[in-house]
Amino acid sequence: MNAFLKLIARSTQTASLLAAGLLLSGALGSCSSGASEPAADKPTPTAPAAVTTFRLSAAPAVRRLRLPAELKPYEQVDLFPRVGAFVKQVLVDRGSRVSKGQTLAVLEAPELAAQLARARSRWQAAQAKLSGTKASYERLLRTSQEPGTISPNDLERARAEMQADQANGQAAYSELQASRELSNYLVVRAPFSGTITARNVSAGALVGPGGGQPSAPMFSLENSRTLRLEVAVPEAAAGQWLQLGAAVPFTVPAFPGQTFTGVFRRNASRLSQTVRSELVEMDVPNADGRLKAGMYAQVLVALPTEAKAVAVPTSAVFATPDAPQQAQVVRVQQGRAKWVPVRKGQLLSRDTVMVFGPLAPGDELVREAGEQVPDGQPLTVDKAKPAGI
Repeated sequence: MNAFLKLIARSTQTASLLAAGLLLSGALGSCSSGASEPAADKPTPTAPAAVTTFRLSAAPAVRRLRLPAELKPYEQVDLFPRVGAFVKQVLVDRGSRVSKGQTLAVLEAPELAAQLARARSRWQAAQAKLSGTKASYERLLRTSQEPGTISPNDLERARAEMQADQANGQAAYSELQASRELSNYLVVRAPFSGTITARNVSAGALVGPGGGQPSAPMFSLENSRTLRLEVAVPEAAAGQWLQLGAAVPFTVPAFPGQTFTGVFRRNASRLSQTVRSELVEMDVPNADGRLKAGMYAQVLVALPTEAKAVAVPTSAVFATPDAPQQAQVVRVQQGRAKWVPVRKGQLLSRDTVMVFGPLAPGDELVREAGEQVPDGQPLTVDKAKPAGI
């Protein structure tokens, strides 16, 4: 019995010791976890992000345009006959260089010659009659100096007859001049110096009103010593075009690798209602005749933009989902990223955009910017590239 009681007491003591050990372990575990909590709240240092940058240039942004254009002759005309006639003689051919006033063709029309002869005869008859009535009036006027010799009525009648003959003479002379003008149309002359680019008649052909080819001109004449380079400028760039007299480079497919120059001389001062563009013309010297009218060209022009605008790569501008309308760029400031709000302008090229904002020449911007470069992020900057975008 005593041995049994001793065994029970020993078991109770062992259980008490185990419970005390568990409580002690729990207390130590609580102390350990409490001591480690401040370490979990301590921020972990952020690793610097490696970026490539560029510096803004002090030069104003320019918009580079490559526009299609067409070369046209400075002067061009299709020559038609003014009267119906037969071609008597053709003095030029396609490719002939002619000067102003040079005879190109001679026509013949017998009815015009007859009309001119009749007009001349009528004028001569009117002149002869006027000569007689004028002499008669002058004799009556001298005789009337003696009182009672000539009645005033006779003198007045003689003067009226003379004035009527004078009017008839003027009419006959006007008719003669008109016939002469018609006869002058039988000679076709060059209105300006140039090159004959088309000849559509031969000797013996009937031309003019009622002729065999009423819709075809006799000749086509072009002055190509100076060419007009016509360019359709889009509406977005029409208000920013160059000043008069500016040199404009251009290229043509016929001469690869060569650049020609035209001088901006005139513009239409209005937009086309169909294609919403303004027609602009440059004068191109072409004394050697290398360039031909009708050639297509590519005009290369750099238009100045607003002075406050700067040009940056399109990859340097981004927007966040929270503010999709607000564009941002990332500026390197004291080794950290600094988001700068900007306003996007026009595209200057496929890879370059114009922006407005608190930026200054010399600012260092991240070339490939986005939300992956947070505001305040430490940066490891590669060697900044020049401002060439």
